[in-house]
Amino acid sequence: METRTAPLVVVQVLLRTMSLEVATLLVGVIAIIVSVVAAIAALLAVRYSREQLAQSREQLRLAREQAELRPEITMFLQEVQPLTYVQTLVGMSYVDHFDAYVGFQIKNTGTTAAHNVICKVWFNDGVLEPVDHGDFHIDWMGPEQIYQRRVKVRTHSYGLATLNYATICDEVGRVDGILNLKIPAP
Repeated sequence: METRTAPLVVVQVLLRTMSLEVATLLVGVIAIIVSVVAAIAALLAVRYSREQLAQSREQLRLAREQAELRPEITMFLQEVQPLTYVQTLVGMSYVDHFDAYVGFQIKNTGTTAAHNVICKVWFNDGVLEPVDHGDFHIDWMGPEQIYQRRVKVRTHSYGLATLNYATICDEVGRVDGILNLKIPAP
């Protein structure tokens, strides 16, 4: 029986050896396939990233163009005498307190027209008190167009006053700003 089993053992050893070589070869082939798939995935990811970058750049370019084409409403104090005192007449005589006018200029520094422009002004409490309504409405403002408006105020003290304003239009929305006004003694 020993002679019969010896060839069988040899065949089994040969089969195991061949199956290890085949298994090693199969693992190598699978590794190559996985590497090729990974390389293809990496190339597709790079291509997709480049396309996304190109789209982002195009969107940024379009946003810049649109921003350049928007109106830009700015508000500032008149250069010459932004605050003008007017003596108030009560009955037939002048009284000792003074009212004044604050002069504003509203300008469209953008490259397109603005529609339904509203300018709002808020005065510091205790320094200036608005006598008139402090809002302005302009239906249409062309590029580089300037409007002048005045607000009648009562002065309660002298020195530096801070005025807050907001400009609102259909194309841009709301933009806030601050103006400093020196209030001289009358």
